[in-house]
Parts: sequence; structure tokens; C-alpha cells
Amino acid sequence: MRVRRLPDAVGSYARRFGIRHRTAYPLITGIIAVVPALIAGGGTLGWLGGSGDHTRDAALSQGYDPGHAALQQIAVDGTLPGAPTPLPLPAYELPDGPLGIPATALAAYKNAADILGRELPACHVDWALVASIGRIESNHARGGYVDAAGTTREPILGPQLNGQGGFAAIPDTDQGLLDTDPVWDRAVGPTQFIPATWRAYASDGNGDGKSDPNNIFDAALATGRYLCSGGFDVAKPDQLRGAIYRYNNSDTYVNTVVLWAEAYRNGIMQVPDSTVPIGAPNAAAAPPPPSIPPP
Repeated sequence: MRVRRLPDAVGSYARRFGIRHRTAYPLITGIIAVVPALIAGGGTLGWLGGSGDHTRDAALSQGYDPGHAALQQIAVDGTLPGAPTPLPLPAYELPDGPLGIPATALAAYKNAADILGRELPACHVDWALVASIGRIESNHARGGYVDAAGTTREPILGPQLNGQGGFAAIPDTDQGLLDTDPVWDRAVGPTQFIPATWRAYASDGNGDGKSDPNNIFDAALATGRYLCSGGFDVAKPDQLRGAIYRYNNSDTYVNTVVLWAEAYRNGIMQVPDSTVPIGAPNAAAAPPPPSIPPP
């Protein structure tokens, strides 16, 4: 299914203006920096793409790549548009029978959908959509390798966002508090939020008074809120894809999310949480990119 891509006149004008007037960039980046706060505060967000029309020129709320002069779209986990991961999903990874989801992860996804059904009923987000992202980002917190409260038993961290390997260059924004890295930011937790995005969508899904990206209840709720934040109705196919593009601006990623969500709706089986971390079956092992000097 192809999604219409419309030219973003405002973004294009801003880029043309910035080329001639370099001093415009602080203003542009400042505007982008307040987008997460607007979203978190429930502001008017039609200009972010709530109509369901996807445009590759639309600035995502994560901001821009400070290593480039032009504005860049950055996914929730720090990947740049069109990054080669995740790999295309082999057909054999979707068996005909029910698909297994660890008990705590399944409870977290359904809890997030219940909360969002009350908070944002017009979004129509369901547990299967959140579960699909949880599966792709971390294999449901490494196969349900979580404690009784739903917090991962070991950190789930993405690569350093140092501008290598298809990822944006994002110098540390949280003093290593969430991602344990005081030099570069890294994506954190079962649904892989970068620290700056987590601050805008931090959620308390299990009602313990804390918002922790390493907790699958909190992360699942934050994921649902992010998908709904552009004013989308994800029950409509075009708006569903528009919402997922905002999560990760990759055709492969969007197609994979839609595939897994539909498969989960067709039947799942609750399985016990794992006592050992289990990675995603199609996660390809690759040598780490060469280190580069810190910012």
C-alpha cells in the first residue's frame, strides 16, 4: 500500500530560507524542540500530520541531526530515515498457528490499550499494534525477561547514537541517567525510546508513581501515546501507516509493524516470562561501528 506524500511547503521554505540566512537555524531548531512539549501537553497537532498524509519532509518531534546543517527526521530509537534496519521479515517467522507473547508483556500491552481507550478514544489504538512494536524493538523485553513489576532484569540499550551505522549523532542529553552513557545518547528499554523523547512521553503504566523506560508497562503506554499524538485514527489504514512512520520513518519498519500487528490479531498464545534474555530471531549480529571522538 502506498501512502501519499505531500510536499511540505513550510518545511521547504524554511530550508530555502536557512540556506540563505544561516541565522535562521537556531529559530527553526528551537521550534522543533518545543514539539514534544506541545504533544505531551495535548496541544493542537494537525500540522504534524494528523490527516494521515505522510510526508518525508515533515519534521518529527525527535528534532534534527546536529551533525548536518539540514533538518533531519530521527526515529524514536535514533535511526535516520531509510536506515537498513530492521531487516525484511522472512515469511517463516510468522507461523500459521497462534503467536506467543510473554505473560507480563501481553498484560502491559492490553493495559496500555485500556488506558488509551479512555484517554484518547478517537485514536482506536489496540494492544496488537503496541505489541507489534514491542516485538520488533526488543522481542517483548527479551522474551519477558522482566521482574514482577515489569522492569527489565538487565538494561536494553540501543547502539551509541554517534552518527555511525544509519543512526543520528545525538550527544548526551540526560547525563547518562537513563542510558548509562554520559557521552552519547542511546535508545532505552523494551520500546527503545531515546532520552529526549522519553521526557516528552514518560508514562506510568503500572501505577507505581514512577515513569521508567525500562518498565514494560510504562514503555507500552508511552508507545501508544506517541502513536496517537499526531491526532491519528489508527483504525484507518492510511493514518495507521502515518502514525507508524512518525515512530520510525522507514518503509520496511512500517510494513513489518503492520504485518505483526495483524498476525497478533489473528490469534496469540500467552507464554511464560523467560528466565533468560531472548533476542529477536531475525536480529543480525554485526561488529560494532568504530568509535569516534565524543562531542
